[in-house]
Amino acid sequence: MKLVCQIMHDICVIIKNFMKGGGDMVDFYTFLVVSELKKFKDVLSFLKPKVKARLEELGHPELATEEEPKGNA
Repeated sequence: MKLVCQIMHDICVIIKNFMKGGGDMVDFYTFLVVSELKKFKDVLSFLKPKVKARLEELGHPELATEEEPKGNA
């Protein structure tokens, strides 16, 4: 439950950035990855370093990987 609350908080922070006019493609892809609508491997290659950094800032470094989680066949 704590993880769900953290993810919801992070999504709200990203949306707040968009509403202020400060949103960009990095925020957009970060939102998609955090909300599990896209996987990090699907992020445009030139944005990956910045999206990875943003995910780490938000405390979700585990989402910034190209690999599928083990056990998901």
